Amino acid sequence: MAAAYPLAQPAAVPAPKPRRWPRFALAFAAVVAIISLLPYLLAYLWTPAGHHFAGFFFIADDATTYLAKMRQGADGSWLWNDPYTSEPHGGVFLFSFYLLFGHLAALFHLPLIAAYHLARISGAIALVIAADQLCRRLLPSELRRLALVLVILGSGAGFMVQALGNPSLFGTRVEALDLHLPEISGWYSIIAIPHFAWATALIIAALLGLLRITEGPAWRPMVFTSATLVALTAIHPQMIPVLGLIWVAYQGLLVGNLYDQQQIIDVVVVGSPSARASTNIADLLVDLPSGGHVRLGDVATVKVMAFPTLIMHNASSRSLDVTAGVSGRDLSAVLSDVNNRVQTVQMPLEYHAE
Repeated sequence: MAAAYPLAQPAAVPAPKPRRWPRFALAFAAVVAIISLLPYLLAYLWTPAGHHFAGFFFIADDATTYLAKMRQGADGSWLWNDPYTSEPHGGVFLFSFYLLFGHLAALFHLPLIAAYHLARISGAIALVIAADQLCRRLLPSELRRLALVLVILGSGAGFMVQALGNPSLFGTRVEALDLHLPEISGWYSIIAIPHFAWATALIIAALLGLLRITEGPAWRPMVFTSATLVALTAIHPQMIPVLGLIWVAYQGLLVGNLYDQQQIIDVVVVGSPSARASTNIADLLVDLPSGGHVRLGDVATVKVMAFPTLIMHNASSRSLDVTAGVSGRDLSAVLSDVNNRVQTVQMPLEYHAE
């Protein structure tokens, strides 16, 4: 692809705006975490004499097994063992999330139930921050806060089914799944099972990382996304294929090539336009030579207009002509300066200037 610097002196790029902390998201995360902790604190304080509050309201049969796995971690194990079998066996790479928090409980001398709720509250904060970043990536500014609240606190119509007494439909009793399965809604995941909130936060973070990589490959988003996917594999490995399906529907997947008249044409599987939400292009971040980023909308006028796209080719390679006018200088002198500057430009892989 041919490219060169413009001959006219470019306008000064405005200084990038410093990134502000997502104050609303942080405040909302703190409120959600505190409210989710209140029922447990009140139950602990109001436990009648002679009784013991185990520390759970929801799905206690599952939660107690998570404490058992945390006990193994607190005892120093990084692999899970099944203590309820007489068959000899070695540890396996399962339930690493709870083994990790068991190690943390032992390191900081915390009761296991306290470490469990620490995992739950930290998952709430991680989920809110991740959802906020996704809303910032996909939605206009006036809708982001409402979308974040709906993502975290919204649910299905299960309450209506419950209010109607779970009627029968086609001979089958209708159940309110969003009131029974924590992984269906953000709030239920936050208040009940820690690894559900953490897994959802990691899914969102992985998708955002993949988007950053496609916009401009760099070592930071690649390391971040790799670490996120590894962490997700340790919690919910079955979600990796789901991530792949989401990515194919949104961004597309290169599955092969076609050769036509000495041209190589990529074959991409991608979702239909109606299935892909378009991003706000003006909010895309542009890398600055001196480091940092600037919004595209701050340095350019961005509009969506109906114009045909023409891709020029030169000897089967895509090419782009960069033109400019010369004013106040001799053309040959300007051309010499341009050639010298182009020689110092480090082009991306498979790009070159002519």
